Amino acid sequence: MLEHGTSDGPRIDPVPLPNHVGAVTTADALGHEDALAAHYRRILDVAPPRERWRRDRARFARFDVDLVIGIAGEHPLQIDMFGGTVLAATELLGQLADPAPPDDILYDNLDQGWALRMTAVAEEVFTLEWDWERPLDEDTPRALRFPRPLLAAQARDALRRLEHVHGALVRTVGTDLWMPPRRQ
Repeated sequence: MLEHGTSDGPRIDPVPLPNHVGAVTTADALGHEDALAAHYRRILDVAPPRERWRRDRARFARFDVDLVIGIAGEHPLQIDMFGGTVLAATELLGQLADPAPPDDILYDNLDQGWALRMTAVAEEVFTLEWDWERPLDEDTPRALRFPRPLLAAQARDALRRLEHVHGALVRTVGTDLWMPPRRQ
């Protein structure tokens, strides 16, 4: 949100909540919505003047909302929504929350040094994560299988938490910085 060419911006203390894979989870934010909202208000306080910020950067000034699947004994699976907003996360969580969807690819994305495909079949969800830029003999792909009913229940809980935390943030901050801007 700073002017192009600006060097280091003003220091903003990290949010006083647990940090997982570079983010605060909705599970950790429950009951601490005011602290999270205060953090975002501090960020807005150092942004350029409102009118100029809105005119020049509004279409880019959004906070990411990604999905994280915790896996006991393993590194969590982070699902980057790429320009991720509440809308994108809600759509994917809605698909994951459906206990009996048609067989389909739910997510298929590839970026610099990272790729993830998520496929749903009758009773399971499969993910394959790899670094498509590495030579095959250097890459260590990770394939995971999740029981569909268990993942669906967890996705429904995550969706409820996301809706609650997002609503609380919008009400408290006074603007929605987690949804894509409306086209003018």
